[in-house]
Amino acid sequence: MNKTTNKKVSKTQVVDIIKKTNGKFFTVTFVKANGNTRTINGNVKKNAISTLGFINVYSMQDKGYRNVNSQTIKSVSFNNTTYKVQ
Repeated sequence: MNKTTNKKVSKTQVVDIIKKTNGKFFTVTFVKANGNTRTINGNVKKNAISTLGFINVYSMQDKGYRNVNSQTIKSVSFNNTTYKVQ
């Protein structure tokens, strides 16, 4: 069984972590525009992060792309590590 590590990171650091997934799957939890919290299991392509801070994530549950506002990300889990945004 793999042990999960928790780390606290900034909003800027969490975007860099998502960029470094290089198409591998990760889990992101964020606040939607309507105020609800959502968790997506998916991946991103190379140029999936816009200059406005939105990340285009392919959702495995919905079988489609969803925009994630990088300013509202609560946590990202990747490679047995959960990164919580401070």
